[in-house]
Amino acid sequence: MQYPVYPYIVASYDNPILDLRSSSSYRNLSKPIAIQNVDKEDNFIEVYNALEEAQNAALLQRQVNGEQNTTSSIFGHQSSPYHYASLYSNSGVVLHYLVRLLPYTRMFLDYQDRNFDCADRTFHDVKTSYWLSSFESTSDFKELIPEFYYVHEFLVNKQNFYFGNRQNGMQVSDVTVPTWSKRNARLFVCGLRQALESDYVTNRLHQWIDLIFGFKQAGKAGLDAINIYHAACYYGFPVENINDKLILDAYYGIIRTYGQVPKQLFLQPHPPVNSNSSSSSSSSNSNANDKRNSERSVFESKLPAESIHRQIIGIRWGDFVGSYDMPSPDYIKSHECLVQVSSFVVLKSNSYILCLPPSSIIVHNEQISNESINEQNNSAQSNSLTNSLDAMVALKWNTSDGIVRCRQLKQIKNWHNFLVPIDDQDKITCCVSIDYRLLFMGKTSGLIEIYRIQRNKNISTGMELIKRYLPFIAHRSPITCLHANRQFSLLISASADGMLTLWDTNRLSYVRTYKQDNQTIYHLTSSETTGDIAYLSSSGSQWHLSYLTCNCELIRCLTFSEQLNCLCFTSAPEGTCVNVLLGGFENGIISMWSTWDLTLLRQLDFPSLKSRAIVAMCISKYDRRRLYVVDRDRQLHTIESRLSSSTSTVQPTILFLS
Repeated sequence: MQYPVYPYIVASYDNPILDLRSSSSYRNLSKPIAIQNVDKEDNFIEVYNALEEAQNAALLQRQVNGEQNTTSSIFGHQSSPYHYASLYSNSGVVLHYLVRLLPYTRMFLDYQDRNFDCADRTFHDVKTSYWLSSFESTSDFKELIPEFYYVHEFLVNKQNFYFGNRQNGMQVSDVTVPTWSKRNARLFVCGLRQALESDYVTNRLHQWIDLIFGFKQAGKAGLDAINIYHAACYYGFPVENINDKLILDAYYGIIRTYGQVPKQLFLQPHPPVNSNSSSSSSSSNSNANDKRNSERSVFESKLPAESIHRQIIGIRWGDFVGSYDMPSPDYIKSHECLVQVSSFVVLKSNSYILCLPPSSIIVHNEQISNESINEQNNSAQSNSLTNSLDAMVALKWNTSDGIVRCRQLKQIKNWHNFLVPIDDQDKITCCVSIDYRLLFMGKTSGLIEIYRIQRNKNISTGMELIKRYLPFIAHRSPITCLHANRQFSLLISASADGMLTLWDTNRLSYVRTYKQDNQTIYHLTSSETTGDIAYLSSSGSQWHLSYLTCNCELIRCLTFSEQLNCLCFTSAPEGTCVNVLLGGFENGIISMWSTWDLTLLRQLDFPSLKSRAIVAMCISKYDRRRLYVVDRDRQLHTIESRLSSSTSTVQPTILFLS
């Protein structure tokens, strides 16, 4: 099976700054990686011509000797000439890149006769690897693998493997990444994602697709593009026509180790991205864009000198409220809440916002909820809303009698007992659910109870308990926070002694624990796009924000003298933006930090929020242009980045769970 192949995008590894607006920062996507330097083209053309001459001479000799039929049946087109003696992707290339990452390390050792490769041949420097593939080598033409664009851990030698010393005496350990990424593997991957989604690449990626998956893969177009490889690596190579076992085994070895060209998907040139929408923009929109670009330049010039955003420039900030690519956010209005709100449920359908009081959650499957709404598109809004609530169940705990209760949201007042075991000596501190599948309950003992649930709209509670699993055991103090990340199948738990634990919600198993100190964690959240984790803790008169990767690698920790109450992530597609982490303070200020390095990008300080303690926040999922904020005085505030009146959307209905 062919391992996924991704292109080299960036060609700038010496400069301290990566300018994503400059064409000199990128490789030529219309040419194979081996001939990025024009001077190398003649060399590979000569290789092809020499092999073609040798093939013609051999065929002529066999015809003279009367061996034409044998040649046709045994050799066929597998003796066809080619430009390159190696392929851009094969099992050796994949293991070469992933040698530091288990379980690929074991696979690499099996591949290398239980030994690591020579230190100078080991993947140790991204710049060197690109230089060899694109310019210096005549036999090594690697493209990239997907991991370069989403997981930085494969560049770091976390297992402390000993790869030996290079000829210059330097020991090989972590992969060296460019200075424009501050020699940081994670920031390097963030920069590559932005480069992959840049306008330059977007407008030219179809050319690379033509080479790898399209009409330039072979034939006359492939010959003109200097893109012909050994015939045995092409899809459909006729091994069944080879009768000689020795030759057959040799070709199987070629296919297994040399690599396989992906199956040809396109016989015609792949179309470029349609840019009609951008060319037809009105003059008023152009003026608005000029104004935003001017504001963006002002904001970017004020970023700290040590920020990664001063070294990777020309990035796309995103289309969410508060982004540098959007109009400066405005305070829109406030709405009095009927209850004290501690959390939100905001659906992607933008139909409504559910405001939840403390010690309560909404159990729902968002896909089902959205389908319910879509089925009612032609009905009145009230009917649509009522039907969409059919798929939701509210659950509350910490009641006066200690009983857990729930009700279907379409029912206004009727709460029903949900029969889960209760213990007066081990009370429930927090709950979270994953759709109508799993319900987790944190206890004062540190246990996390796990229940299998399912939707049943025919009973009063709206859902039923199917099975009780053995509890998660890791914490030794009361559970203070539970957070479920559905996209990464993770449950994150925190306790009063500062311990953070990750659990696999598919296997219901322990993953890892992180503990920085003994400070109580009172709030946590995680990113839907990267799995990064942010949590809040306090020590006396100081409040701390800690930011981790999903593998519990500490990125940065910030300390504040002002109380920080709540956090939320934006969730725009990675590469097309720099997502931010928002924090709500006791004094009513909202800070926005870059998820790359926690650089403070913007502070929202509206007069209407002055001295109002912010206790909960969320971003609208429908268009990401609205920020909803609740303060301790039960006021719900709306903040919005407005593009134009023509693009405004209907405000969602606000519901309060009483």
